[in-house]
Amino acid sequence: MNKSNYISNKSNNFRKPKGPSVLTAKGLIEQTLPKDKKERELLIIEKFCEVYSTKKGCNLRIVQQREKPDFKCNLNDQDLYIEICELIHKDQLEINSYALNFEKYLKKEFIKKHGYPFNLCIEIICFNLNPKNIPNVENKSGKKIISELIEDIGNKLSLCEKLHPGKWNYSVWKKHQCHFEIRITKLPFRFPIPKESGIKVILTGINTIDSKIHNKLLINRVQKKNITDYSDVPDESHFWLVVWSYRHFPLDLKDESVQKLVSILKKTNACQFNQIWYFWPDPVGNGILLKLWTEQ
Repeated sequence: MNKSNYISNKSNNFRKPKGPSVLTAKGLIEQTLPKDKKERELLIIEKFCEVYSTKKGCNLRIVQQREKPDFKCNLNDQDLYIEICELIHKDQLEINSYALNFEKYLKKEFIKKHGYPFNLCIEIICFNLNPKNIPNVENKSGKKIISELIEDIGNKLSLCEKLHPGKWNYSVWKKHQCHFEIRITKLPFRFPIPKESGIKVILTGINTIDSKIHNKLLINRVQKKNITDYSDVPDESHFWLVVWSYRHFPLDLKDESVQKLVSILKKTNACQFNQIWYFWPDPVGNGILLKLWTEQ
C-alpha cells in the first residue's frame, strides 16, 4: 500500500467519535504510524501534502527527505522546504508506556479467564488520562482493579455476542477512583488482528495535562526551531515549519498558546519561516490544518 494513502485508507473504517473523549485516542492513529522517527515523519508530511493539496486546490508533493530541514517539496513547480516537529510533552510518553502495559496485561488476564469468546474489541475511555489514573500492573492494587474490571466486562459478554457489526455496547465503570467508559464491539472493525488472537484492547482518553503545558510547549518548540541554523535552504526558496500532534486535543486559532505565539512573533519580527502550520492527522477524517503564522 502506498504510504501516502495509509492513514486515509484506514480512516474510512473509523466510526464517528461519540463526544470529545476519543479525540485524544491513544491507539487510533498509533495503529498506522511507524515507530521509526524518519518513517513516521515521512508519513505525516505525505498526509500533510495530501490534505493541503485538497484544501488549497494545488499540487504539493515531497521531492526529498533530508536531514536539515527535513523535507524538500515542490508546490506548483516551486521549491519549498519543510521542517517538521511534534508537539509532545515527556509526560505524554509516560502515559503511553502506562497505557501499553495496561492493555497487554488486561488482554492476557481476560484471555485467561474468558478464553477467546469471539472477535472482540474492548475500548476503555479514561476520563482523566494520566499515570495515576491508569491501574498499575506492577502492584497488587492495580492488578486487583483490573481483575474487577475484567469480571464486569465478562458479565456483558452474552449481550455483546448479539451485537451487529459496527454496533457498540456502552457502560460506565466507576470504582477505586477510576472513571472509565467501556465500549465493546466485534472484530474485524477497525484493526487487523493476529490469527492466533480474537481480542483487541485499547485504552484511550482525555489527557488533562495538556491545558497546563500547551502554552509553553508550543512556543518553546517553535522558538527552538526558529533559532536553528538552516543554512542549506536557498535564500529564494520558501521555508515552512509544520507542527503536528495527535496525542491530545487539536489546537485551534483561538487557543491561548496560538495567540501568544503569534503575539511574540509579531513583536520580535524575527522568524526564519515564511509560514508556520499546525497539522492534526485526524483518524476520523482528513485532518485539521491551521496556518499559525505567515511572514508580514
